[in-house]
Amino acid sequence: APSLRVSVLAGKRSFRWPSPGEMVVTNYDVLPRGVIPDAPQGATIILDEIHYCKGKSLRSRSARMLVRSVRLQGGRSWGATGTPLDNKPPDLYNICATLGLANEWGDWKNFVRLFGGFKLKFGMAWGTPRPGCAQILERIMLRRRKGDVLNLPPARYAVRPVDLTPSDTREIDKAMRLSGVRIQDITDGDLAQLATNPHIMTARRLLATAKVAAVVEWVEECEDAGEPCVVFSAHRAPIDALTHRPGWAIITGDTPNHKRTEIAAAMQAGKLKGVAGTIRAMGIAITLTRPALCAFVDSEWTPGANQQARDRLVRIGQARSVTVYNFVAEHPVDKRVAEILAEKTVRQQLTVDAITTTPDSARAAAMLRLADDLDLTRL
Repeated sequence: APSLRVSVLAGKRSFRWPSPGEMVVTNYDVLPRGVIPDAPQGATIILDEIHYCKGKSLRSRSARMLVRSVRLQGGRSWGATGTPLDNKPPDLYNICATLGLANEWGDWKNFVRLFGGFKLKFGMAWGTPRPGCAQILERIMLRRRKGDVLNLPPARYAVRPVDLTPSDTREIDKAMRLSGVRIQDITDGDLAQLATNPHIMTARRLLATAKVAAVVEWVEECEDAGEPCVVFSAHRAPIDALTHRPGWAIITGDTPNHKRTEIAAAMQAGKLKGVAGTIRAMGIAITLTRPALCAFVDSEWTPGANQQARDRLVRIGQARSVTVYNFVAEHPVDKRVAEILAEKTVRQQLTVDAITTTPDSARAAAMLRLADDLDLTRL
């Protein structure tokens, strides 16, 4: 959009609305938390990584206030995301609510009906979406898949089994007994509740720590082969184990944004053998296409977060097929969680595919609306 003047905001209290002919770029951390001035007439607001605005956080509330102000002044709101359904259908509903589009579903009760929702002991479960879902999303969603626009080699997956010591097994079994949860009874619908169970959290942490030796062995294999690699983990122990390894850098929630950019650039330039990081910290705004090997020591409960991390490698610029190694301990709880996450990943992809069969005419109309909003002279 060459006709627009771009201003990048930085620092707290820096937020302001754009003046005519200007595009203002900011980040969620500096959005106003209280009363905000009215948006200018006919403004357009674009929320990148909109799946981070699907809850009740301050970030989500601020985003909704900004969207409301824009829409009250006759403007438009857009959200961009690679994971519109990060974990379960309510994620999609909350994204729509943030963008002022929740009424497209009628109400929450109708949304549940359309997505085949029903109650379980620990929450909701979801069935096959009804045809009405696609009709609603055709009005509000523009979808482009990687395969439609990029010629990327497919990712390949492999399981790396990890044997546990008798001591590790005893400690994990003890934590599971204290949790009061039988492994064979764990279902998809239980994961959200289990994520807050302190004993389940302990068992998961012990499992991640028990895999450290196997991860280091895999890293040594990659280095011997001259292959750069990336290690992801939901827990810190496997990442901390690689902190002082020569030729390695780590990224966690404590790593400043500018440092993350420097680490990614160093890997891309061939100055690093590997990068290790927590899944949440490495899920966005990092490109790592030089390596084609990555390992997940353990995973987040939500498949969308794991996919976002994997896509640091599977993106524009990747010339090779990426191989993803999932480290799964020889213990029933780790195997069961891996099974559920694999099932959820497949089911969610099928659900998104089923509800976003946007015809070419609707896609073209949505593109023209977006182009009009941004005053794009070249599309």
